[in-house]
Amino acid sequence: MQLYDWDKKYSVDFEPIDTQHKMLLGMINKLLLNQLKDKKIILMLMDEVVLYAKFHFFSEENFMQIYDYSDFKNHKTEHTDLLNEVISKSTLYIEDKIKLEEVVKFLVNWFVVHTTKGDRELGKYLKKITGDKGKNL
Repeated sequence: MQLYDWDKKYSVDFEPIDTQHKMLLGMINKLLLNQLKDKKIILMLMDEVVLYAKFHFFSEENFMQIYDYSDFKNHKTEHTDLLNEVISKSTLYIEDKIKLEEVVKFLVNWFVVHTTKGDRELGKYLKKITGDKGKNL
């Protein structure tokens, strides 16, 4: 499988969120780079993705609450659903019911859809409310 480079199309134009998205994409790439390693290493890398996703979602939700984002409830539900799906895919991989490629394919699709849709709207809102791209946050 190919590695994924950061692309401007993933940017939400709000620096704290873009920085976190770059980290998530890097973690997906780390999975790809180590896919031929021992399953124990893959599971550690998957845990890293899950834990970072939890942090990232919590961070976004804090921004939404601080700046009174009107779509908070729906966005939070999306986060919960995505996290549950990531955990489900990880469990299926642990149980040898799916291959790592399927997990990575899901992660990449999730990343692209999440950044280019819901998070893009959030980024526009935060930029408008804060008057900048979040560089001082």
